[in-house]
Amino acid sequence: MNKLSESIPKAELVLEKGKINPRLLEIFNEWFDEYSDDDGKMTRELCAKFVKDVTNTQEQIQPQDYRINFLFESYDLYKEGFIPREGFVKFYTECLQNREKYQTVWDNLHNMGIRNDLRKIDEGLGSKAVSKHSLPRYKLAHNEEFFKTLFALQDSNEKIAKEAFEFLCTISTNPKIYKVILNANTNADWNKLINSSNVYKLIYTLQIIESFLEDIEIEKEGIDSNICEEYILSEETDIELVEENIQNNNIEGDKNESNRSLVNIGNLQEKKIEWMKNFIENDGFTFLTKVIKKCSKIYFLISLISFNKLNNYVFF
Repeated sequence: MNKLSESIPKAELVLEKGKINPRLLEIFNEWFDEYSDDDGKMTRELCAKFVKDVTNTQEQIQPQDYRINFLFESYDLYKEGFIPREGFVKFYTECLQNREKYQTVWDNLHNMGIRNDLRKIDEGLGSKAVSKHSLPRYKLAHNEEFFKTLFALQDSNEKIAKEAFEFLCTISTNPKIYKVILNANTNADWNKLINSSNVYKLIYTLQIIESFLEDIEIEKEGIDSNICEEYILSEETDIELVEENIQNNNIEGDKNESNRSLVNIGNLQEKKIEWMKNFIENDGFTFLTKVIKKCSKIYFLISLISFNKLNNYVFF
């Protein structure tokens, strides 16, 4: 590393309660993607290439090298001649739990062009180097007491309610409200989930529902999308589950799981599609139509969400 990179304070690799820094998990997954084949398997040949690069050695690493043998003996979880994704992450998780190997992880990161702030060495030092978890808008959205107070202001006079709502729109989506809506099942009480007693609370709920529709359309049209707030929520949940499984050595299950990302966005997409089916089949659309017809103040909400989109999901 150059002097500038060395001057950057080191990020914490392991956070409270032994959880791995989410950015570090992203790096491990990026490495696995680069050094595995199209089937999500790290073969001995690819593992040898990884070891050569991550140790920054000039020697040629052979597939039968003692380091490769060690990795395959310990992390070829299914004993089928390849290291799966969870085995690769398990290796680094165990290294982070070993004080003697902790510095080795840092050496690996630096050799792979990762700075002390866990960003690539060629990235700028501005806002891109700041973790989303440290941003004020992210912290505020995840502070339940603050969010409850801000949401309660929606029931104040028109001026206060409007300003509070505008502020709500500048911070991240509240994960608790988002998950309550997403996890609505066939017994959902739409009257409670879709709060029509207050125009601003209704708009907030509809914006979350609209995000479900937009992501589904993106998937159907085959268009790549940026990771949005909803995916951040799933990312946190999946990372916690993976860490827990790894730390408890709970790695049993379908071997095909090695081919999927730790952050399984596909599962989230399926859940959103299932939500839309449930919304239509259990009169959610009918309820929402009645609400909009009844509330004269919210005629402008029609511009926020296209009911044609909902109609497209009546038949599956």
